[in-house]
Amino acid sequence: MVQSYNEARYGERFEGDKVKVADLVGKEVIFHTIKELKSNSAYGDGTYFLCQIEVEGKKAILSVGGVLKKQLSEVRDKLPIKGTIKKQKNYYKIA
Repeated sequence: MVQSYNEARYGERFEGDKVKVADLVGKEVIFHTIKELKSNSAYGDGTYFLCQIEVEGKKAILSVGGVLKKQLSEVRDKLPIKGTIKKQKNYYKIA
């Protein structure tokens, strides 16, 4: 069987549409899988998380860095987890 580009790059298949964290504010999100990838951004530690999530019963894909990445790294070995996305001043967090 021939792998798709995404399967080869990410090591597994992520399902659903890609969503923005801003669209998830106030919603409960279940984080199923997290994959750490290299980032082209000049900010942070040079990596971000690609997350397989579930929102309102639908699977989706979310990219996160910053505070959300830090929070998820603390519970990464306990997945799946759920939480509500909140906006605090100029960043997002899981509550």
